[in-house]
Amino acid sequence: MAELLVQCSVAPGVFSTEFLISIKRADGSLSFTYLDSNLVQVKRTPARGEKEEGKVAVDLLAVKGENATIRLRGTDGMFESAGLIVRKSSLLRGKA
Repeated sequence: MAELLVQCSVAPGVFSTEFLISIKRADGSLSFTYLDSNLVQVKRTPARGEKEEGKVAVDLLAVKGENATIRLRGTDGMFESAGLIVRKSSLLRGKA
């Protein structure tokens, strides 16, 4: 599996050690999940009520046409499908 970075919106999580992130799906809807703050690249930690742009590492699982199925790092074993996202493959970037 190839590791890539995906742009996301970052807000404070419930706990000080996590962020609430949102990623745009291929259909334009948003996928939300909480991630450990160590798994999110952000220039400035957002204050309560604020959002910042950031990046998260994902694993590329499959590409079909112009869509890619990705899994967010740190979501293995989650009880919901928040870790699996279909996204436009043109919006994926290799890890620097």
